[in-house]
Amino acid sequence: MRVAIKLNNIDLIKSTFESCSDVLVKKQLAFILARSRIYLTDLSDEINTIVSNLKTSDYFKKLARELDVVEPKNPEDIFKSHLEEKKTIEPIDSYKLNLASSIVSSLVNAGFGKENLLSKAGSDWINRNKDEGLICTLAGLGLVNLWDIECGPNELEKFMGSNETDPFKKAGYNLGLGIISSGVRDENEVASAVLTEQLNDKK
Repeated sequence: MRVAIKLNNIDLIKSTFESCSDVLVKKQLAFILARSRIYLTDLSDEINTIVSNLKTSDYFKKLARELDVVEPKNPEDIFKSHLEEKKTIEPIDSYKLNLASSIVSSLVNAGFGKENLLSKAGSDWINRNKDEGLICTLAGLGLVNLWDIECGPNELEKFMGSNETDPFKKAGYNLGLGIISSGVRDENEVASAVLTEQLNDKK
């Protein structure tokens, strides 16, 4: 299957997949196809769910629970600024620090569905950012909810007013929604419909 994908030969990919009679091996092949964003037709519902990446978020979160790594990580866990020698470090502009924190938080919590900057009760993080910071914050929230097309868009909606006009917020929302649905083949194409509407909005 890997050779067929490298050759980009769809007929060879299909014949390899169809020739497999072992159900468990076929599921593994389906995961390989899903990772490569190759979609086949006339599949069973279970195999189609795998190939379409519809349950990838659930699988990822289940693995995280089994590895006991579901607790959201803070940017400070990565920065470890308490280990720096304060005398030699110039003060960092708060705008740059907020931007860096948003990016790091989204990367270390990618796919887990939880983070500590925006999701914390009473958090004012969204208002502590502006322009590119807003884009990174909302797009990063999309990365935190990667593949979760059922609940992820609702997390982004929380920070978007019904008549939102801020172009940076809208850009972050669109990027976040695109990241959430990346590689997921949903027959309802909700993300595509919302993004098309947003892109056609002249406001």
